[in-house]
Amino acid sequence: RDLARVFRGLCCVQSEHCQNIETFIKLWVHETQRVYEDRLVEASDIELLRNVLHQQLKSRFKVRWSFQSLFEVPLVFGDFLKIDVTAKNRMYVLIDD
Repeated sequence: RDLARVFRGLCCVQSEHCQNIETFIKLWVHETQRVYEDRLVEASDIELLRNVLHQQLKSRFKVRWSFQSLFEVPLVFGDFLKIDVTAKNRMYVLIDD
């Protein structure tokens, strides 16, 4: 069920708002943290999950982002930036600032 939640989150983004692999990887990290990390209480468990994510990014996706650059500032995706938009027209995008 939890893995399905990650995939459901990945499917929320429209292709025009995710035009490169870097954005999609950040979305995957965000969704994984949202589903799994948000349940963790112990700092050591959070650190372990982040280390696993970082290692997988390096080995599977060949990403060379530093651990600090990836987790220092939270990656946040959302569809709440525009208020008067119908649910069908909401844009699930990376929120930078």
